[in-house]
Amino acid sequence: MVVLDENEAPPLHKHDDAEQIFYMIQGKGKLEIRKQQNDEPEYFEINVGQVIKIPPHTWHRVFALSKEGVRYLSIDCFPNGFDPSEPTWDDHVKNMATANGWDFSKIREDRR
Repeated sequence: MVVLDENEAPPLHKHDDAEQIFYMIQGKGKLEIRKQQNDEPEYFEINVGQVIKIPPHTWHRVFALSKEGVRYLSIDCFPNGFDPSEPTWDDHVKNMATANGWDFSKIREDRR
């Protein structure tokens, strides 16, 4: 589950090993997509009940536009099989943080 506060967004990033499926549960957001990191971005409004597919190698991020923030289920689909070095979502996020120079402690918070 991804939880973003109003005006929050993860850093622009891509997944070379996975396709992602997002299911919007709460709030209104804006999806940014780029084929290459330096391309002009495309933006799409996203709302509760929508399903969003992010193909592998696609630069993306979601901005939370609602006062109550955004909450969405993120499902990673690995076409080349599951990576045993990432048995949990936190392991996957830690690896992404390391690869992109992000501070994992600022990404992972318990916001239930």
